[in-house]
Formats: sequence, structure tokens, C-alpha cells
Amino acid sequence: MNLPVWPSSPSRRRPKGPLLGVLDRGLATAGRRCATRIVLFAACAALLFTTPGCGTREYQRGMEEHLVAQQQKTALAAAGFGSAQQIGETRVWVHLPTKLGNFYCKNGKTADGMEPDLRRAEPWEFGKLSTLPPRNVTFEGMLAEMNGNQKPCYCYLGVKEIAGGSDLAKMAAEIRQEMANVANMDTISEVTDFQSEPASRTPWKKIRWDGKQEFYCKSKDGKESFVTLPGAFEAYLHEEAGLLIMVAGRVPHVVEKDMTTTIGSDMAKLAALITGSVSVKR
Repeated sequence: MNLPVWPSSPSRRRPKGPLLGVLDRGLATAGRRCATRIVLFAACAALLFTTPGCGTREYQRGMEEHLVAQQQKTALAAAGFGSAQQIGETRVWVHLPTKLGNFYCKNGKTADGMEPDLRRAEPWEFGKLSTLPPRNVTFEGMLAEMNGNQKPCYCYLGVKEIAGGSDLAKMAAEIRQEMANVANMDTISEVTDFQSEPASRTPWKKIRWDGKQEFYCKSKDGKESFVTLPGAFEAYLHEEAGLLIMVAGRVPHVVEKDMTTTIGSDMAKLAALITGSVSVKR
């Protein structure tokens, strides 16, 4: 006996009411939006982790630079450095030890607007060198000895515009050649690399000259005089953003020997911190 077969139609859907239709359409739209967001998120994530200089790499670089800046700030404060100062009217800024005193002259004028004594404003005979950057600012710190007399410690800051792609090593060699012709020289170093603290992308160049030179001095009773003493002149040179930057120091040997006591750091440490604090406004 054959039983009747009820016709099946799996492709036919049961009619829906208005509410169910709205819900279905809403869920479908939400699903499409969710899928689009997932695709966009995946694309952004791929760019974030694979594009050089972006995303996590850029963030990591920023964090590293921030950490270096904080470490430098701590080191400068511990060494008794003050806030950043502009080198004349240039785009270059630098931190200096407060014990170096205020600037003696800036852009050819003393703090009270007078003409400076060039024996103090200029680095002795080195001021005549044509290859050195001009001295935009001169700092003069008078350091007291045990007997009450005072002898100076100078810092000269100079900036000169140069052609793009200039060779720093060549410029430093030319400066050294001129320095070698200055009278009363005992020794002059070769041009050497010098690493600032923190380290710059490219090392500075250093030249040191030792010999007898004239220094401004004061006795314990306030008498002023210019005395010829054995001393050192150190020039630190750096090229950045089309500028030749010079940080130079000049000091009698007797003062250099006691700088750790009088200033808190030796000459090499001071030079590393000063050059490391140099920044150029772009």
C-alpha cells in the first residue's frame, strides 16, 4: 500500500511578520559593518607593524629620545648647569655650568652695552685665526685659588654658516694648521673625534693647543692684570643643519688641574656635557 507523500519544499521560507523582517535586515547590516571594521583594523595593524618609521618604531624612537633627554637633564643638573642659552642671534642653543659666571660679551658688546676688552673677549692670538667661527658669545668665570687670587676659565661659542655637504674633517684640519702657527706653542694635538654626552649622531672634532698665553687675572685685593701663563686652548667643532658650531675653552694649566674641585668636573667631562647640550632650531 502506497502512503501519500507530503510535498516538501525546503527552498520555501515561512512567511515572517514585519518585526522579524526588520530584525533580520538589522542583523545583516550590523554584520556587514562589523566585517568592514575588522578588515580596516587588520589593514591598519599591518601598516602599523610593517611601515618603516611609523607606528611602534616611531613610538619607540620617541620614547628613547625622551629617555635620553631626561638622563641628560639629570646629568646637567648634577654638574651644576643652568638653563639653555642662545648663542648670540643664531639658531643654536647650549647649556653651560653656572660657575662659569655670566657672559662677558655677546655679539661684540659687554653685558652693560660697552665695548669689550678684546684680551678677554677673544681667545688670545686664536682670535686672529680666519678659519675659526666668529665668537658670538664669550663666558668668563673667575675661579678663586687658595691664596685668594683669581684666574679665569673661558668658554667661547661660535657659529658660522657653511655650504651644504661641507667636510667637517677638512675644516678641522685647516683650523689646526692655522693653530699650529700661533707663537709660544709647546704642543698641538692632531684632529681627533670627540664624543659628546649624550652621543650625537656624528662625533665632534677636537683640537688641543698647549703653550704660554695671556690671561686676565685678579689679585685678592682686586688688582687687575694680564699675566702670561702656561695654558690650554681646546676647540670642539661640529657640523649640523648647514652650520659650523664651535665650543672652545681656554684656561691656565694651574686652573685646569683644580677644575674638579672648583667647578665640579674636569675639562673633558665639562666639554662632553656642553657639546651634548647643543641644539639647533630648525
